[in-house]
Amino acid sequence: MEVLRVNGLTKTYGSLIAVNNLTFSLKRGEVYGILGPNGSGKTTTLAMLSEAIHPSSGEFLWFGKDSGLNQRSKLGIMLEKPNFYDYLSAKDNLKIIADIRGVDYSEIDIVLKRIGLFERCNSRFKTFSLGMKQRLAIGAAVLGDPQVLILDEPTNGLDPEGIAEVRELIRKMAGEEKTILLASHLLDEVQKVCTQMIVLKKGNIIYDGSVNANAKNEIIIELMAEDIAALTEVLKQSVDFANFERKKEMIFVKIAPNITTSILNAYMQQHDILLSHLAYKKQSLEEDIFEILNEIR
Repeated sequence: MEVLRVNGLTKTYGSLIAVNNLTFSLKRGEVYGILGPNGSGKTTTLAMLSEAIHPSSGEFLWFGKDSGLNQRSKLGIMLEKPNFYDYLSAKDNLKIIADIRGVDYSEIDIVLKRIGLFERCNSRFKTFSLGMKQRLAIGAAVLGDPQVLILDEPTNGLDPEGIAEVRELIRKMAGEEKTILLASHLLDEVQKVCTQMIVLKKGNIIYDGSVNANAKNEIIIELMAEDIAALTEVLKQSVDFANFERKKEMIFVKIAPNITTSILNAYMQQHDILLSHLAYKKQSLEEDIFEILNEIR
């Protein structure tokens, strides 16, 4: 089931294009990541989808319908930093959120247990660690049992223990068939909790697909030879192996998935090139994304 469809979503501030013509969709049960460096348009995108700001053009549909109070009630949103009263307890802070959303107080204990803060429910917010504060912010987002969670940089500013806590909480909620849309500038975070993702650069989508996919579907072959100059000349003359890069004494050849190392080795032998090193290496998603980001700087 399609939960969200975004068509041509754009946000401009004068001559600045913060988000440019985004089009993507989100299905039920997916953990969908929006990845990109600071200033790429992640938070602006989430703010538009949360109706905190209005798009300049384009549209989005939640559950196949236009936005409205009924649609927003299905969303749990955590934008920017946690915003709670330091002098109030976790439970009392959530009571304020419940009053705003018209949620019965009986749900608060359920949420506190879900986020692992029930034992600290009467502790003041100011006594919480960063990880606990982030968990409470996520708890505020899930209050009222929304179908979709929108989380902006949920592990931002946390120490390794806090990051692990929040990641585990997201995995747990995903297992409860929640649909989660989160933004992050960390590829590692997205890879560990998301199933699908888009990558933004200067407001533009540069990748849209599976977290575990190979973005460019390219395979890398590492080559070394005693006569590196002769090797590069032979590669330049080839149709299948002309896409290569030299780094010191190593040659990295990009080949199509149907080309094997044995075909490459046979080609080298035909041209009297004796290889001292030949290794197969599938390019990682991280390398793909880093390469694309560099290409469009």
